[in-house]
Amino acid sequence: MKTYKELKEEVLHKPRRVLFDNDGGDVAIQCKEATAQELLSKRTVQLVGSGVDTLIYTTRSSGFGQFTHNTINGQLFGVTADRYENNIAHKLVAQGTDCLEIVLNFCHANNLELFWGMRMNDTHDASNQPGPIACFYNNKIKSEHPERLLKNRAKNQKYGAWSAVDYAIEDIREYAYRFVEEICDNYDIDGIELDFFRHPVFFTTTAEGYPATQEECYMMTELMVRIKEYIIRKSVERQRAILFAIKVPDSLDYAKTIGLDLKAWLEKGLPDIIITGGYFKMNDHPYSVLLANEYDVKYIASLDENRIADEKARADRDSVKCYRARAQTAFSAGADGVFLFNYNANDLRGYSGDNSSVTRDMADPEKMKTKDKDYFVSIRGMGVAAGRNYPYTEFLNIPVLNPAIPAKADEQGNVIVYIMIGEDVKGNGGKADLCIRWKERPLNAKVFVNGFETVYKNDEGIYSLYEIDPDYLVTGRNDIKVSFMVDARLEDMKISVRYS
Repeated sequence: MKTYKELKEEVLHKPRRVLFDNDGGDVAIQCKEATAQELLSKRTVQLVGSGVDTLIYTTRSSGFGQFTHNTINGQLFGVTADRYENNIAHKLVAQGTDCLEIVLNFCHANNLELFWGMRMNDTHDASNQPGPIACFYNNKIKSEHPERLLKNRAKNQKYGAWSAVDYAIEDIREYAYRFVEEICDNYDIDGIELDFFRHPVFFTTTAEGYPATQEECYMMTELMVRIKEYIIRKSVERQRAILFAIKVPDSLDYAKTIGLDLKAWLEKGLPDIIITGGYFKMNDHPYSVLLANEYDVKYIASLDENRIADEKARADRDSVKCYRARAQTAFSAGADGVFLFNYNANDLRGYSGDNSSVTRDMADPEKMKTKDKDYFVSIRGMGVAAGRNYPYTEFLNIPVLNPAIPAKADEQGNVIVYIMIGEDVKGNGGKADLCIRWKERPLNAKVFVNGFETVYKNDEGIYSLYEIDPDYLVTGRNDIKVSFMVDARLEDMKISVRYS
């Protein structure tokens, strides 16, 4: 009989270039009839041949303890109010199956991995809309035990939604353990993924505006140890490893501030895969790459959808060119893969429909190097988690330029930012422009890329273009200084790399 270490080595190092989280909305929202074919048609069949290696299948877990798979330890999500009028989870269970079993069988039949995903403290049940209200009252773990919650509907706190559970309560930690245990016992999954970004407030302490205590960190670490121990036990029993992935903030200090002692988890060898990033980012990819290398785990870069308010800026960041650039930057920094989150069926069909599929591009970074890309200073700006997260400004180490946070010249008349680039533009035969979106373009502006002055070329759409000699660009960090002595406002910036 093989040891867990031997079993893990057999699967941990296989290529996982693209991981796709289907976000759980297929079974709960999109289906018109309760059949396997209908369920699979929404967000799953499109994965075949798309370049995706691994599906993270989140069986809702919204709110805590409420699932769309057949569960005894949790509660079946049977809500049909409002946006959930097409929920078929309970109908599939009545047929003797469930969404997880259907999707798992499909994935394995089509050479796709499946990780079961659980949101650790989802609060989509906190608003006063009919659907969320129904979600809350359907969930007896919460509705019949208000003492388990951070607050109540009438009284909120500084950070986190009122309906979040408090992990300082032993019952909550026990539930979380039992949910994972049940999945390991009943489904032939390839991995477990715990999503600590949905939503990242876990203790009353941080909800009230204070850092989590060391005792609270110990509580969460103890839970993680128990989960890993069971994963090991079950892996050896079935003689095939269950990998353990976590989606967490990309800062050790911030993570510990909210009660997640990620460093201790890594030192104890708990996660096999770390997925960093979510509603917000605090560091560039090399931070997470170095962390993963130090503790011999895999690093997956989360490319969450942008939520920039400005319509034009958001559309630019949603483009295939921008997603290529984001993935290329992650891979060139040393990421083992990228993680796509919050995509609907229309997006996925568009990406997998032809040879320009962005997921196919991501699956082959060498080919992607010579495809057009748009590299932005910032993708999400100062993102905020639903329900308000504990502040992260003091942990922020990257620029956040976007139309909602424009830049004005400092006392020396300069705006200084940088853009990460994931390729050798000159070596690959590409051309590049620095594209600046001004409120009003100053005629006397001087623009420097890595210390070399660039020349204004023309205006194109919302941008002023400055041609960059590819000799000036480097793979990695490219420093940009824009000098102007008038009261102008710089709203956005990207480097466009073109091969066509």
